[in-house]
Order: sequence, then C-alpha cells, then structure tokens
Amino acid sequence: MEKPLGLLDLPGEILQKIFVQVPTELEQTCRTFVVMYNDHYRNLFVDRFGPHILRTIAKYDYKYLIDYIRSFDYWREDIRKIIAEHYDLKLPYTDEAELEGESLDPADKLNCQYIRDSWKLVYGIYVNRRIFVDYDDYTVNSYASAPMCSVKIDKTLKLTPGLYNMSCALIIKTYAGMSSSVFKVLDGKTGNKLLEYQPASHFSELVPHNKFVLLDIGSFEVKKPKIVEQQMVESSEEESSGEEIVTTIEEAVQNKLVDVHVVVEEAGVMVKSGYIMCYIDVNAYQLKDCMVNPAGDLYCVNEKYWLAWWIENQPPLPENVVNVLLKKLYKSMEKSMKLIKSTTPHRRMGSFAESNLEARIKRVEMNPVMVVGEDDSEVTDSTEGTDGEINLETYNREFYSKFNKDGELIVREFKFRTMKDRRRYEEWVGQKEERGSSSVPSGTVFTMEPLKWKLTTIMEI
Repeated sequence: MEKPLGLLDLPGEILQKIFVQVPTELEQTCRTFVVMYNDHYRNLFVDRFGPHILRTIAKYDYKYLIDYIRSFDYWREDIRKIIAEHYDLKLPYTDEAELEGESLDPADKLNCQYIRDSWKLVYGIYVNRRIFVDYDDYTVNSYASAPMCSVKIDKTLKLTPGLYNMSCALIIKTYAGMSSSVFKVLDGKTGNKLLEYQPASHFSELVPHNKFVLLDIGSFEVKKPKIVEQQMVESSEEESSGEEIVTTIEEAVQNKLVDVHVVVEEAGVMVKSGYIMCYIDVNAYQLKDCMVNPAGDLYCVNEKYWLAWWIENQPPLPENVVNVLLKKLYKSMEKSMKLIKSTTPHRRMGSFAESNLEARIKRVEMNPVMVVGEDDSEVTDSTEGTDGEINLETYNREFYSKFNKDGELIVREFKFRTMKDRRRYEEWVGQKEERGSSSVPSGTVFTMEPLKWKLTTIMEI
C-alpha cells in the first residue's frame, strides 16, 4: 500500500500557493512553515517598498534595527533560532569600519540573525510609523495684537499605498488646549486633505487627567501614484525594444512611496498647552481587513468602537511611554527615508518624548570579533536626558511587560462614542472570550508575551 501524500510532499510551487492562502494557520504547525512564514513577510516587504529599501536598511538603519529586534529575544528566541539554523545565519556585523564602508554588499549585511530571521517584525516597523514629538518639531507663531500664540507640528512621512489609522498618545494636564487643536493628514504633492479631526470641546472632561491616553484620530487612504503605472508601461515598451530600462524601473519603484504631511495645529495658546503630546501613531490596516466601496475607496470591514483609551494603573512616566530603542530606530528612518523636517528658530522648553533618549546601550558580546566597549556611545544622541544604561537583554521585556511594578496586570479603560458602541464592543469581547480563556494563565508564555497595544505592529483592532 502506497504511503499517503503529505502536504510537504507537494511540489514547491503548489505548496507555496497553498501556504499564501492561510499563512498564519500553517505557521503554527511545523518548522518548514515557520521558515516559509518568515520568507512570506520578506516578500511582502520588498514588494511593498521595492528592493531599494534593503540597501537603505543596510546603510543607515542596520544597528538600530538589530538592537530593537534583539531585545525581543526573551520572547521569540526559540522561534527565531529555527529560522536562523535553517539558513545557518551568522551574527550581525558590529565593526564600525565594516558597517560604514562600501566593501559589504547590502544583501550580505542583511543575511544575518535578527534581520533575516525576523522579517515580520521588520515589515511591521516600516509599514507603520510612530512619530515622536521633540522640541524642534514645534513651530511657534506669536500674534501681534494678543498675548497668545499658535503652535504647529508638521512632519512628512513616506508611506506605501493602503489604508491607515492615525492615533495620538497624550497626557491631559488641564481642561485647556484640546478643543483648539486640529489634526490633519495632507497629500504631500497636492495638499488635499486626507483626514481632518478636531476633538470635541469637552474632550478633556471625558478622559482622566495625568494618565496615558490614546486618542483615535481616524482613518485615511494613501492612493497609488498614477506616475508609477505610467512609468511601468514605458518600461515595458523600452524592454520590448531592447533599450536599457534600469533607471526607469528604479524611478517607478521610488514612486511607490507617497509623501503625506501629518499636521497638528493648536491656536490661542497662552503660556503652555493643557496637554503633553507623547507621539503620533500611523498604523496600516491589514489587507484582509480592507474592502473597496462603490466609489473605489478603501474602508475597513472591522469597526472601531472606541473614541479613546487610557492606562488605569501605570503612571505615564517617560520610561513607561517612550521606548528608547524604537525611538532611535525611527529617528534613523526619518533620515534614511528622507523625511522632511520643518525648520524653525523657535524652541520649546521641554519635550516628554526626549526625556530619556540619552540612555546608553549596553550590549552583551555576541562573538569575539565584536568591537564593543563599556563606554559604548555609538547610539547616544546629543539631546538632554537621563544618563541611564539600556541592557538589550532586558529592556523590551520590562518596557512591554503586561504587569506594572506592583505585579498587577496593566489595565486599560475605554471611552466610547455612544452606549450602542459600548454594547457592541462588549459583545465583540464576549465572542473572543468564548473562543479562548478570559483568565490570565500564570507561569505560561502569556506572561512573557509583549503588551500588543504598545507595539507598532501590523494593526489589529
């Protein structure tokens, strides 16, 4: 009797077609699909950003990306090593001469642990953006006839086409300020409004003060530039005529990225605002959650029921709100992806987001040829902050912990737009609890898993 044909016995092309239909489900079944799942996100990443993004990472973001991903080893080391052993991956390059020189091919630099074995994390970091608001990001304009001023933040992001949600992390200090703030997302080329939101005049009364609050701003769509389609047609014509097409294709790939302006304006400010802005999140919806309406616009099939949420039992201290490793990575990405930073002669007296940026990175040696010393200052910025030291082996474990310093499970409370939304949300939570356990399993992988709503990952409502 012939042995039944297993799924892994199928030809590679057929197996790949089956896998892309249900990658998440198959990834949990065996080592082969763990590796395929990782490669699946590498292909998605390159397809969405273009192959040039690999050179960008290798040249500018390499060490910051590795630092951030490596600090998750407490949680994902076992699954990561399955992929690393499959490809026999070497440790990352750490010698400054090698990192800054041109002798290494970008593909070779990325073919290492913490990148080649972590493509889903890399994909989530680059598809989503977290804008940390610093001193120099504020433009302050004074009124000639009144003792007040207007404050403006204008950041430019390069995003790939798709549907995004924007949210803002705040700490409300007083009842003043929020009602006069306007949040906008503008098309970088045309200036058209993709999103505009102004909080209700009584918003500061709806949420608690001196708590970490995440405000939902809304969703917007970044459309594919028409020039890409035009250039790809031209590329095909040139290819058929035998002419050189490299330049045209590279331009078309670059045009996959669309400039959008994220603008926050606050008018009528006296001495200081009534709230602290920690950061702005721009998160991409998963394609499986998006549909196209009759007008040809994308929308999310999953409704968001809440207006804002806040952390109830953890103080909004800088070390609890701003992940230093992630901030250093996104600051590097601002330069590497050629983000436009507004220049202004005005400076604010303080910034919540920069209060602990000066922390030094403490690395444990990974191999004998690493050039790492006790006074490692390679990632230290010149901004004011604490002089603490960050241990890569423990930093993310502590930052993304599900428990506060008292050992209590961190709790977030929601503010809903209507009572109907509250009931619908409770029904949604009830359905999730029916599929799984609502209790907290102690001593299991649950306690090690990062707090998902602190991560800048693929957006899940």
